[in-house]
Amino acid sequence: MWFWARTTRRNLLADVRCAAREKPGSVLVTALIRRHGVLLSHFDTWNLVLNDIPVHTPSTTDTEVDQTFEAIRKFTDWKWHEPKPPQLKRIIEDTWELVLDTTLWSPTDHWQATVPEVRLTDVVDAVVAEPRRRSVARRRPGAEVK
Repeated sequence: MWFWARTTRRNLLADVRCAAREKPGSVLVTALIRRHGVLLSHFDTWNLVLNDIPVHTPSTTDTEVDQTFEAIRKFTDWKWHEPKPPQLKRIIEDTWELVLDTTLWSPTDHWQATVPEVRLTDVVDAVVAEPRRRSVARRRPGAEVK
């Protein structure tokens, strides 16, 4: 099961509104789960991995990033839909462990968590996401409608 482990209120509300609109009846679950039962990862860098883009630490210099991408550019014959050549695969996969290194992340970053199971005793709250109701414009008595 996937969770936000840390996110902003703004991001969470946007996700809930989207779920309410796109998948009515979605449930927002708040759970307290012991750290040892959770795999934490950095949301943004995880998405880099999913797109075959190498991950860099916040302290990586522009020169180091450029060197990595120069090494990748040498594989000009490779197409994204094809299996990666072993050398290219190694360049990208060697950075993946950074996705799980929580010491590199800012407390304001978006952290995601996955757990193999959620027990009922872990659940603190559950709310059904409902679409916003349209507000009704109110006019003072006798006001002209335009």
